Amino acid sequence: MSFRKAIGGKINAGNKSGKIGYGAATGGKIRRWAGTIPTAYWRVNGIAASSTTLPDASKAGLGLDGTLGGTVDTEGADATWNTTTTAPGSYQSLRLNGVDNKVVVPYNAALKPSNTTLSIAMWINTDSSNKYLLSAEGDNAAGPAGWVYCGVGVNPGGRAEVYWNNAGAGWKTSTTTVNDSNWHHLVYVYDSSATNEIRSYVDGVLEVENGSQSGNFTLNDVSILIGYRLVGGAKYYRYYLDEIAYWTDVALTEKQVQSLYNEGKTLNSYAGIQRA
Repeated sequence: MSFRKAIGGKINAGNKSGKIGYGAATGGKIRRWAGTIPTAYWRVNGIAASSTTLPDASKAGLGLDGTLGGTVDTEGADATWNTTTTAPGSYQSLRLNGVDNKVVVPYNAALKPSNTTLSIAMWINTDSSNKYLLSAEGDNAAGPAGWVYCGVGVNPGGRAEVYWNNAGAGWKTSTTTVNDSNWHHLVYVYDSSATNEIRSYVDGVLEVENGSQSGNFTLNDVSILIGYRLVGGAKYYRYYLDEIAYWTDVALTEKQVQSLYNEGKTLNSYAGIQRA
């Protein structure tokens, strides 16, 4: 399974800036962008039907595995480790039931961002709204209560949004509706050195640029929660997630994001951004 997977059979060249289609920019030898190995890479690949572990496959080798809680369905179209509804080019995804499923990645100092950069990428497929895809907060079991430096989700209008907790904080919302039961690639970037510190991409296209936030994150020793948020009442995400990559020390560029979406692929069991 690879970052190429959302391309085949779904994207037609010329639909929208960034959506250039599978293989449209190939040619020459493929090389990795330097310094883009993610801190954690929660890849859904070859996971046993009854497993409760979402393994960290990053070459960084930090072992930042997540633990799946709630009901684990093992058969058919509703299987948690799902082989029925998969992104193009993929053969397995994580299906969360929206009722009691959650993935907790226990606190590890490596999960804290550098305070100057943080990037998060993932594939989603949902018909849901007002749900959380990933948040940094304590869950009262694997870390202190309270959420801290980031949250990403789908808002009540069905659009992707991000919250970075620093000066000028507030939810920043993309324009594309993503709760349409199709696969979408989401990337969120914080880069304190940039004029527009916040950038959000949907399907390889820059949809949010915001310069109203600045400064360091509020950082505590908390977990990464995937597929739900606890604070303010538990909200569980429903349906499919895949290839969640998390960089604490990289601010992905637009070209790198488009590499992930259009030409990127997974090599040697870690996320490596590719280019011609």
